[in-house]
Amino acid sequence: MGDAAADRVLAGLDQEQAAAVLAPPGPVRVTAGAGTGKTRTLTHRIAYQHVTGAVPAHVVLAVTHSTRAAGELRDRLGRLGAGTVQARTFHAAALRQLRYFWRATGLPGDGPVMLDADGKGAYYRYLRGALGATLRTPARDVDAAMVTDLATELTWAAARDLTADEYLAQATPAGRRPGMALATVAAAMRRYETAKRAAGVLDFADLLTSCARLLEEDEQVATAVREQYRSFVVDEYQDTDPAQQRLLDAWLGTRDDVTVVGDARQAVYAFKGADTALLQGFTARFPHAVTVHLVRDYRSTSQVVDAANRLMTGRPEAAGRRWSGCWARAPPCRSCGARTRTTRTRGSSRPSAAGWPQACRPRRSRSCTGSTPRP
Repeated sequence: MGDAAADRVLAGLDQEQAAAVLAPPGPVRVTAGAGTGKTRTLTHRIAYQHVTGAVPAHVVLAVTHSTRAAGELRDRLGRLGAGTVQARTFHAAALRQLRYFWRATGLPGDGPVMLDADGKGAYYRYLRGALGATLRTPARDVDAAMVTDLATELTWAAARDLTADEYLAQATPAGRRPGMALATVAAAMRRYETAKRAAGVLDFADLLTSCARLLEEDEQVATAVREQYRSFVVDEYQDTDPAQQRLLDAWLGTRDDVTVVGDARQAVYAFKGADTALLQGFTARFPHAVTVHLVRDYRSTSQVVDAANRLMTGRPEAAGRRWSGCWARAPPCRSCGARTRTTRTRGSSRPSAAGWPQACRPRRSRSCTGSTPRP
């Protein structure tokens, strides 16, 4: 598409962001603290590879952990001219592939029947029945708190990709303390899985394992998916769990064109089974991976950045890195990359976007938290 398009994508990136964007196709790990422009870096890397012809947008699968984040990726990529990228959550991508290749699963029907498609009512009825059968008591007499505890343990075990027997072996070392005996949880898990199979339904957690298993066991399906998607991007990689990693590995096969972005200090899904060791150990799996640290904070004042640096002093995850505050400098326009001279309103050190081109000035929306959008 020409050098001009590539230059537009690179415009306004800082030194570290540009290093991540310019890294060649292959394994790349970007560690990015809050406010350092990780989503900007990720989307500009995809767009730069697209406009230079290195990796066409339609062969990229970008995955994240929430529908809102996926929507933000699609919106930004569309504005950068890479709107054909598939940006989805792990579960949405798995469901789409299961529907497309459903006949290959050998299961009845025209597609997956989701147990909790219309809310959690059916899901909790199945759990209540599994507990009742385990405890040999009528399901209606099962305490609601026990059902909630079982649901929590099922979520954790599914994220860790554990069978009932594996859960029983690993729950105590992992510090799991549900409001019932671990053996009761494991037995209820078995009955729950049996009931689902008998009814021919899947729950939300089944999407990941079912899709991964299909790719692992059916070479034709795996070949078709890997021909469609040749490059992968994972946002908020610190919140990835082993079940999601298994699916990512199945997508990749023997290839290594994967870019991950995250920060181990911002993990929020550990209670669900997410494992920050996947981010920290990325270079052990891919020794030739490029690693880039984004350390320029465009969101916080210098006082906040200084306090954070003092707080993190001596912690192993902060070794060799300090955040630098950039709030006093106006951020680049996300659309055209133009920078402005720093201007301040009375009583505030925050720069304004008054000098941006008129067409690029930000508009307030429900997702806007101020006059200057985040990078």
